[in-house]
Amino acid sequence: MGIPLKNRRWIIYLSFFFLMASMSVLKYHNLHALYLDLGGFLNSFFQISEGDWTRLFLSHTQPLLYAGSVLYKVFPGDWVPVIVLCSQSALLCLPVLGLYRYYGTTPTLAFCLYFPVWYSGLSDFHPDHLAVPILFSFFFLEKQGKLWQAVFAGVVLALVKETF
Repeated sequence: MGIPLKNRRWIIYLSFFFLMASMSVLKYHNLHALYLDLGGFLNSFFQISEGDWTRLFLSHTQPLLYAGSVLYKVFPGDWVPVIVLCSQSALLCLPVLGLYRYYGTTPTLAFCLYFPVWYSGLSDFHPDHLAVPILFSFFFLEKQGKLWQAVFAGVVLALVKETF
């Protein structure tokens, strides 16, 4: 019989996510996180949550950093790094769902084994990593002929960082 096709993509996604998220969180808990990546952004999130809006525009224009600052208002401070790292892993793994739906198992597994995806997921937090799922959504929406949604994804990509 086997697993239904609809469920296979979720099994691949959840397996990829749990593996990447657990490795990323374990790296953080083993004190191997870098100050200039995770530490700097956690500091910016906290400062933005305290009302220092200039952090959104310090070295780069990154309006999406506001989303991370909301975490400090909702969760205890020691949970925020774990939530940030798990959220990054969940978003980096998100293209698996579209890849499996449109292209099947082989490209999906190739994406899961692609070294730059792992490097992005395991090298602490950086908002540039959001470009991966946003670009995939842009291409999937364009492939479906949903041009206005694809344009919206392009605008969201520009909110990640001005270089995009």
